[in-house]
Amino acid sequence: MASESHAEWLILTRMKIQLKSVRSALACVSLPPHQTQRLMRYTAFVIALAVIACSGSAQSNPAHPETFVGRWVRLREDKTWGDTMEFMPDGSMRGSTGYPIPPTLQWEVKRDASGTPQYCAMQANIGFCRNYRFSGDTLEMFGGPRGNTTFRRVR
Repeated sequence: MASESHAEWLILTRMKIQLKSVRSALACVSLPPHQTQRLMRYTAFVIALAVIACSGSAQSNPAHPETFVGRWVRLREDKTWGDTMEFMPDGSMRGSTGYPIPPTLQWEVKRDASGTPQYCAMQANIGFCRNYRFSGDTLEMFGGPRGNTTFRRVR
C-alpha cells in the first residue's frame, strides 16, 4: 500500500510539473485569455487521461498482486502446518507432495459484483472464487468444502 501511495504521489507531482511547464510556455505566446484558459484545461485533461491510463501500470499486476505471490503453508485439520503451495507472479501455482496442484491451474484476484476482491482459481473454464483476508503473514480464505482455510507465509 505504501508503495502504491508513493507511486501515486510521484505521478501527481510529475503532472503538476508538466502543467507548470505548459503555463510557462503559454506565457511566451500571445493568446487571448479565454484561449489560454481553454488550452490549459485541454492540456490538464490530456495529462489526467495519461495519468489514469498509466496508473494501472504502477502496480506490477493487479490480477496477481504481490501480497499473494510466494510460498504458503496450510493449517491442516489436525492443527499442524503442512501442504505447501506457491503463488507465482504469472498466475501459475505449485503444490507439494502432500498437496498436489494441477500444472494448468491458474490463480488471479477478481472483483465480485459489489467490488470486493476475491481469490479465484481456474483450470480451463472450471474454477471457483473465495473471499479472503490478510493479517500480517497469514492469509485466510473464507468458505470452501471444509470451511475456512488458513495459510502462513513461508519466508
